[in-house]
Amino acid sequence: MVSLLYCVSVFIILTVMGPYVTKILCQELGMDSANAVNCVPLPDFGKGHPDPNLTYAEELVNELKKGVHDFGAAFDGDGVCCFIILHSFICLVTKH
Repeated sequence: MVSLLYCVSVFIILTVMGPYVTKILCQELGMDSANAVNCVPLPDFGKGHPDPNLTYAEELVNELKKGVHDFGAAFDGDGVCCFIILHSFICLVTKH
């Protein structure tokens, strides 16, 4: 059996995905909860914008620039879009 360890940062823009990230990634898979940011949903997204991109996920981008994490992800307001940044800053946006 091969064990792969990655340092992941997940940035939630105060949306419905927060409880899922907390439960699945932190509690079930053991991700450090300090790397799950903004996981308490707020009706106004904390007065922020619900779409993850280089502008609205600036906190995640700045965290990844520090070089501690292998990759990071940000989810949009309803969880159908995921913004993924690799340590080399290659960006991928997926949408259903």
